[in-house]
Amino acid sequence: MIRIAAYSRITKIRLIICLIFFLPSWICAQKWQNLQTFGGSGNENTGDLYCNSEGHCATGFTFQGKMELGGRTLNSQGGSDFVILQRSKGSAQYRYFSHGGGPLDEEIVAVRPLSNGGLLCAGVFWRELVLPDTTLSALDAGKAIFVLSYLPSGRLSWAKVIDGSGLKSVSDVLLNDNGNIWVSGSFSDTLFLEGKKWAAAGQSDLFLLRLEADGRLQWLQHHGVTGSTRLAGIAELPGRAVVGLGSFDKSVKFGNDIFAANTSDQDLFITAWGPDGQVLWARKGGGVYDATPIDITTDDKGGVYFCGNIVGVIRFDNGLSIQSKDGNSDLFLGAYSSSGALQWARTFTGEQVQECSRMLWQNKQIYLSGYTLGRFNYGGKDINPSDGFSSFLAVLDTIGRPISVEVLDASGGLYTGGLAYSVGGQLQLAGVYRGTGSLETLALPGSSSFDFFTADFSTLVTGIPSILVDDPRFKVFPTPSKDILYIQNTTQMEGYTVRLYDAFGQVVQEIKGSPGSLDVSRFSPGVYVLQIRQEASWSLYKIIVQ
Repeated sequence: MIRIAAYSRITKIRLIICLIFFLPSWICAQKWQNLQTFGGSGNENTGDLYCNSEGHCATGFTFQGKMELGGRTLNSQGGSDFVILQRSKGSAQYRYFSHGGGPLDEEIVAVRPLSNGGLLCAGVFWRELVLPDTTLSALDAGKAIFVLSYLPSGRLSWAKVIDGSGLKSVSDVLLNDNGNIWVSGSFSDTLFLEGKKWAAAGQSDLFLLRLEADGRLQWLQHHGVTGSTRLAGIAELPGRAVVGLGSFDKSVKFGNDIFAANTSDQDLFITAWGPDGQVLWARKGGGVYDATPIDITTDDKGGVYFCGNIVGVIRFDNGLSIQSKDGNSDLFLGAYSSSGALQWARTFTGEQVQECSRMLWQNKQIYLSGYTLGRFNYGGKDINPSDGFSSFLAVLDTIGRPISVEVLDASGGLYTGGLAYSVGGQLQLAGVYRGTGSLETLALPGSSSFDFFTADFSTLVTGIPSILVDDPRFKVFPTPSKDILYIQNTTQMEGYTVRLYDAFGQVVQEIKGSPGSLDVSRFSPGVYVLQIRQEASWSLYKIIVQ
């Protein structure tokens, strides 16, 4: 049966305090949880981390030497090999999925969980790539790009090699709900795929290609005129369009627009392509010295947010300018509308170097990871690294104003390299560290070389605007009950979501669309918390299932 207590005003306030300080980390008492570390005889290097809307997650990193993982002994075949880990919906731990390597260094750039439980990943290799059930070869024995699709069993479904006569790289992978795949990167000289050949116009061109779910090529677009043009990342826009963030140092052409760099240093661009690969709009930002784009994300309305590092000045095409504090690299953020109108841009500066590594938008907030060398003041909080540099996880509103920041530090260094949102109000963060450190009360085991780690961070602790306990707008009954819990909306309010959390802060059930009931018959006896959420308002109910 289920019992829901009624509370006086004072009791409600006490319960809110109790919830905030004594219930699991999804409220506030323990922001960090589910820490996992992976290390071996050599250095690990972070790759990517991603969770899909169904709650399945994947991460990948490279390792050197020997590593024990999931009951397996992995030995790198040459330089760095890559390994892929999977975390199924409802699980707190990552587990071994697959790996690959070759005679030289491999790099894993993107991992994406598929709706069927499989995985998609992309990266680069030299000469050949040995996988558990096949070997891929670079045609010119040089550097090639790989795109792999795995079945839930861990076996390959298909593999693509993107080859060419010059150097090439992959920067990002986008996977939409229909299974269509976009891959971005850059190449010099020529690019080969499915018997087709493309020639770079400049020293290097960016490329954007689209694949069917089975790996067949739909189209490939490349852009460049002179110098080096690169694409740092891509994100999805409404209508199955794609927006990309990149850099160029001489000139580049998008549709009818030709951009020329202000100096011989890097300027940045943001460009949108339609589902057929045609340019929808393109915008430029540049000035004196370097602008290095890093990451891009979009919100549910098609708003575009981007981050990078700046030395000098960036002037955008609407006249807005931002600049660094001195000759050191500073972090910058900006936002465009879905139609390409600049909304805002700003910098964050400190004593020496501030740089971003990943960013994402979720629940009307921007989450940003990066690192600082030297003292850094963020939103009134002074970050003063004891060992020279620290990483951070920052939260901002959608016009770039700071909300909160978490400092991530280890005695030998800590770098973040993956940031994802998973179902249940949790962020996942990945990175590498050396020495000893901690995430709140979670200790990072000491390491003499760089080890890889993942951890969850509760997003429900930041920017809590309104918490009501036993909200009078709702009545939850009957009491007691062993099966159906009814939610009566006394004000006929629409657009709320119901979530049920267990005692460990995990979401065990979520129903959108203003539900009127919740079936709890399948849950084990214990204490639960029911959350009714609409926009910025939360209602919380302590529930006991017997």
